[in-house]
Amino acid sequence: MNLIVLLPILAALLGVFGGVFRGLSLLNGYEPQTHLPIAGDNFQLMLIILSVVSVIIFVILCARFKFDAEPQFEKAFISDSAGYKTLCVLSALITILCGAGGFYFALTNSDKSFYSHITEFPLWILAVLTGVAIIGLIRAKENINESSAYFTLIPMFWAAFDLIVIFKNNSSSPFVGYYSFELIPSVFLTLAFYAFASFLYSKPKPRFMLFASSIAIIFSLVCVIGTVMTHILNPTLWAFNMQTLMRTGCLLGTALYLFALDLNLCKSV
Repeated sequence: MNLIVLLPILAALLGVFGGVFRGLSLLNGYEPQTHLPIAGDNFQLMLIILSVVSVIIFVILCARFKFDAEPQFEKAFISDSAGYKTLCVLSALITILCGAGGFYFALTNSDKSFYSHITEFPLWILAVLTGVAIIGLIRAKENINESSAYFTLIPMFWAAFDLIVIFKNNSSSPFVGYYSFELIPSVFLTLAFYAFASFLYSKPKPRFMLFASSIAIIFSLVCVIGTVMTHILNPTLWAFNMQTLMRTGCLLGTALYLFALDLNLCKSV
């Protein structure tokens, strides 16, 4: 068995462990009223250590694997297997539903003025289009042409726009420990989808794709599991609004898609 196939699974496991640490940190590491961090938050420290170790592990592992030849896009990311298609369709549906939900809640949110949400409407539209693009790539199968190739660009634009919106909304926030782990998934999702599109628009970079997508999976799951844990166990502590929860769903959907892409890429070696 080629051990490279285990890399996406390792990324998912590290993401689950990190997500539990994130959830425990949000529940126990911040003051309930002010949300200021409490000194000596061991769960936050464990999450930081796990994050650093994860990056080092994947830098080393991805650098060690050598591809015999530059894999073609169709071989690396297109598959007729039922498991691959199921993951892709599930990720597309989650992303479309959460994108549409985010657009609806942004449109109907009366707590802020309409213009304060002006940057969020394109974000949610791009999220919906990302789900549509995933389905479009599945339907294209191995017949990738100029029209269907554009589908690879949409997720990258969504991730980049999400990065801009998260930074805009939190750039002046004193809660660096909180929003930094909201920002990191967007950074690596942008890099991962850039590497994904490069298989058609530039020179394929399979090792960079594997590294960036693995780290994106880890930190997306950290964000998703941490948010869900906090919302279920103590919904009044952080009182996440619906748009935050919809973004969490979009992170889950795109992480699932990257997981499917990585599995197929590793099997194609």
